[in-house]
Amino acid sequence: MKMRVTFEVDQNKLFDMLHKMNGDFSGIGNRVVGELMKSGTSIIAAIGMAVYGVTVVSKQSADQAEGGAA
Repeated sequence: MKMRVTFEVDQNKLFDMLHKMNGDFSGIGNRVVGELMKSGTSIIAAIGMAVYGVTVVSKQSADQAEGGAA
């Protein structure tokens, strides 16, 4: 199954957080990969990504996004 996920990113906040963490991308990387692997967004994941300035705007199966065409 394919998923279409749209993220909104506050680039300044993301840069500032990554700078504070000395370029350690593992925290946000794990959360983004988790979002790509599951169909729903948990409140904990949403809060965790929001700390970095990243939010999930929409998430749906690619088939729904294309009107059923595969």
